[in-house]
Amino acid sequence: MLIHALGAAGDGGAETFFLSVIDALAAKGVPQGAFLRRHEGRVRHLRQLGVPVATAPFAGAIDPLTAWSFRRFAKRTSPAAVMTWMARASWQVPPGPYRKVGRVGGYYKVKYFQSCDHILAIAPHLADHMVAQGWPRDRVSVVPNFPLVDPTALPVDRATLRTPVDVPLLLSLARLHPVKGLDTLLRALAEVDDAFLWLAGEGPERGRLEQLSRELGVDGRVRFLGWRTDRSALLQAADVVVFPSRQEPLGSVVVEAWASGKPLVATRAAGPAWLARDGDTALLVPVDDIAALADRLRLVTTDPALRSSLAAAGKREVAERYGVAPLLEAYLAVLGLA
Repeated sequence: MLIHALGAAGDGGAETFFLSVIDALAAKGVPQGAFLRRHEGRVRHLRQLGVPVATAPFAGAIDPLTAWSFRRFAKRTSPAAVMTWMARASWQVPPGPYRKVGRVGGYYKVKYFQSCDHILAIAPHLADHMVAQGWPRDRVSVVPNFPLVDPTALPVDRATLRTPVDVPLLLSLARLHPVKGLDTLLRALAEVDDAFLWLAGEGPERGRLEQLSRELGVDGRVRFLGWRTDRSALLQAADVVVFPSRQEPLGSVVVEAWASGKPLVATRAAGPAWLARDGDTALLVPVDDIAALADRLRLVTTDPALRSSLAAAGKREVAERYGVAPLLEAYLAVLGLA
């Protein structure tokens, strides 16, 4: 039995990948349980999958109810390993005769992972960040995210989102948060004639981004889709995937775009800069460089051969380095379950 613990309340890349890993391991027949902060959609998904679920408030560092509930769930399920997702769950992991692995997908303080036996970092620079704080190098492994998208999915009908079929369609899958650089993308869009943009995500910046789109005069070409669960269908509908983050430890969207056969334009934030090669598997631009982003978007939306080349290179990269099966085996090895 493997227990996954997640203390996050919202929706985002890590939360989406949490379910993706559980789905993929369930398909391999790995017995799993989940201890998480209550979230109607995630709890429903897990129960439909047949995964034992327990919820707790995850109210903060001093939270005896969550600590007690976690101990009780671990005692009931007798896991061989526990994987904690992000800092909040790692802080709460109870002692026990099982392997405790903290998954690190951001620049966290090492103090939150002191109860863990091992750290699984999703990129080398995140492993280095933990080691620089004193974590032993021999107790950290790097396993990147894998894409769980369906390249055969039927595309979303553009007409349902008031988007013409004959225009270049850009797609950005991201939380509406300042670190995602979506304001820079809107400003670049103002310099790219005819292209439409779908923003799939929710967050605190929505009102400000909607206002900015009106001020820039691009609101007629931007669609705010909110949080979506049909990522594969959205990707299949798009011509180009754009990832304009200011800060990005990894960026699952990068490998999802590749797996979906879509060309990618991204910033040189740490994650995309590690994953992608400029001019080969993506077009990379400096963070917050509106002119460079607009230039690359104009180039890729007007050059079918370039789009095909980028898409083909991305698919090869996924096949060679980010296959689901080998990365799942790497997860199980780190967890001591191989």
